Amino acid sequence: MDTFKLKVIIGDAQIELEGEGELVHTIFQELRENGLGLLISSPSPNRNSDSNQAGSLAQKQVLGEGSCDEEQTAPTLPRDSSRDDTITSLENVVLAGTPNTESEWLLVYAAYCSDQGKKLFTRDDLKNKYNETNRTTQSNSKNFAKNLKSLVTDKYISAVNSNSFRMESAGISRAKSIIQGNEKSSGNKKNKTTAKKKPINTYEVVELDWPEEQLVKVKEFWGNHTHPSNMDKAVLAAYWLKNEKQIDEFTADLFFTILRTVGEGTSFDLGAAIRNAKKDKSYFVSGTNAGTYKISHIGEDHVGTLIASGDGK
Repeated sequence: MDTFKLKVIIGDAQIELEGEGELVHTIFQELRENGLGLLISSPSPNRNSDSNQAGSLAQKQVLGEGSCDEEQTAPTLPRDSSRDDTITSLENVVLAGTPNTESEWLLVYAAYCSDQGKKLFTRDDLKNKYNETNRTTQSNSKNFAKNLKSLVTDKYISAVNSNSFRMESAGISRAKSIIQGNEKSSGNKKNKTTAKKKPINTYEVVELDWPEEQLVKVKEFWGNHTHPSNMDKAVLAAYWLKNEKQIDEFTADLFFTILRTVGEGTSFDLGAAIRNAKKDKSYFVSGTNAGTYKISHIGEDHVGTLIASGDGK
């Protein structure tokens, strides 16, 4: 049987047919009359296997997939790597406890609700994740809207409408990092910072050079009043110094000395007690010299209130 070759070039498309002369002629006629699409979708019932093979060859040539001697696969679209990696189950995330903050938990829930950004999700979807993982509390329910807004602000998710959201690439990457345990806890950093011991303030006893009756008086005054707060201790000491010793200005060292004299404990920040009484209660005003304080009329009124309200023993 004679072999017949036919090569047709139409624009950028090239078709090469090779086979028995009548078969090649039949295929070529179908191409002319029906077009390549109809030829492939509706093969001739009288065509044998050689005809089908030739038609398939013609289709590949038109699609530009390769020559007659070599087949090539069609190119695929580039994939977003942040969306095609598999992640562990949500149950494993709960057991590991890798999210450190409630915002991180919400971002992880969003990753699972959206199937890593492949579909939209709603507020109810996120709330259902709280229920599924048994993490619903009054606190996270109260702060739900605020934490959700923070994810939008950080551009981890975007609002499509009033209730629907989609994951952004940055959000998917961050969620995966959290799930894989690669995120460092900002809360842990804070705890490490606050765990550092504060420097201990030291105070000196001031030489009072008071007669014995003055020492007895200050002890009696102190013993006649209860003073549970450290600010009350400071304002009472200042009040006694001003009225009994005409000392208008005092320092933390003098306050420390009074406490030691009356046998009161000093295991607290004396300087902070004075500063807080000045800043928060206006019991004191600044003295003429640095580090000195004067009792204000508000502080004196407060001492009067303590006495009048039965705070005395």
